[in-house]
Amino acid sequence: MKRKLKINAKAQIVYLPKDLVENGWNADADAYVDDYTITIVKPETSLERVKESISLVGKYIDIRIKEEHAEKVLQ
Repeated sequence: MKRKLKINAKAQIVYLPKDLVENGWNADADAYVDDYTITIVKPETSLERVKESISLVGKYIDIRIKEEHAEKVLQ
């Protein structure tokens, strides 16, 4: 679920990996933003699906937090 996106700040461009573009990320997209995160929404996605997706990402982040804590304990 975690992906690296290349950002060219000078040109104000975010580069998407080729596989995402081939999977429908090939048009203007909406984004939901705060000071810490950007949620970029695939074109034509319903808000209900966006909410479900954000919930899944939250669960993924919870797992990563637990793994990080476990690694710190083992060190």
